[in-house]
Amino acid sequence: MTLCGTLISKTSIRNVALEYLMCERNGDFCCEPRNCVLKASAQCSYLDNPDCCKSSCLYRKQGYLCREAANECDLPEYCEGDKATCPKDRYLRNGYSCKSTKFCFNKTCKSGAQQSSQKCPIINNEECSGNGKCASDNSCVCDIGYDNADNCQSKLEPIDGSWSHWSAFTKCSKGCDGGFQQRYRFCTNPIPQNGGDDCIGESSEEVLCNSEPCPVAESCLAIKRLLEKQRQPLYDGIYTIEPNSKRTLKVYCDMTRDGGGWTLIVSSHSNTWNSENVWKRNSDKPDLYNDYSIFKYANELKNGYKFKADKFNYRLEADELGRWGGVFSAPLKYDLSSTNAEQTNVSIVKKFDEWEFDPAGIDKRLPYISGSLITTSGYISSSGKTMGFTY
Repeated sequence: MTLCGTLISKTSIRNVALEYLMCERNGDFCCEPRNCVLKASAQCSYLDNPDCCKSSCLYRKQGYLCREAANECDLPEYCEGDKATCPKDRYLRNGYSCKSTKFCFNKTCKSGAQQSSQKCPIINNEECSGNGKCASDNSCVCDIGYDNADNCQSKLEPIDGSWSHWSAFTKCSKGCDGGFQQRYRFCTNPIPQNGGDDCIGESSEEVLCNSEPCPVAESCLAIKRLLEKQRQPLYDGIYTIEPNSKRTLKVYCDMTRDGGGWTLIVSSHSNTWNSENVWKRNSDKPDLYNDYSIFKYANELKNGYKFKADKFNYRLEADELGRWGGVFSAPLKYDLSSTNAEQTNVSIVKKFDEWEFDPAGIDKRLPYISGSLITTSGYISSSGKTMGFTY
């Protein structure tokens, strides 16, 4: 597993302080934002290592200048072609002449500095065969195209780059309405060396998949049943629902966990909530991993499920999906878009992790809004919380 960016620990507020990990740099397009792992199509992180990583998330070619010489006594550094980092900074050995009458000393051209008796290998009466420079560690830094193995005596033959095999196609990005699949290859078989040509052609290919239209229905559960009936794949993601004749919403449907058919109501990842946006926030951009709320419509959505029983289920999670919460059951008559703190007699169907289901925790109460908070008394909605419900 290759990490890009860094993983940081954050604390979320609950009746007990809990820690979770997230990727510090969500904007890194080379990186999976949920876990900081490089994408399958990436060799490196451009934001982490722009010196030797291109914006396409591929290594820069061998010989690309990644660090210029700071002065006459410094040496330039070049990308190696198979690493994202620029090689360590190297400079000329002490005693190299500079500015005609001066000598290099610890990377600086100074008057009065003495010539050093230490030198790199002399070949054909010249240090480093005349095809390189002697570094401060008394090793040769060869000019591009010359062999370090024999102290720059031999000129290396250019090696053109060649593609690796194609990867398998990725899973389709959507279950319906047209997604895409990608496959990748890298110019690593071998990498271009000694001034050889780069690979010709594209490093990725993309094809369309699952082009059947997504059904529209009154709830995520109804859509799930239609997809199953039509033998279409079940994918978590954005769908359109019409809970009643007056409301059409794009929502996030969880089709795969805990029986599937869940509708995302609230997702909280910051402490920027207030008494207005707690009801409705980014309602046109449903997202598990950003602040989002359609609590204003929660009761309408519940009614759209057309429950036959006298109870409905909802799910609470904290920190990560499937953690620190559970699936709960409440009387169907309860109002899910409410400031009413008296809707109790909630039971638990499935528990995520070990915690006490008692008044010190979520108080066996349906979530309700209090000011800028969605709460069940002792339970405070803070960063890393989601809520959804199904039948």
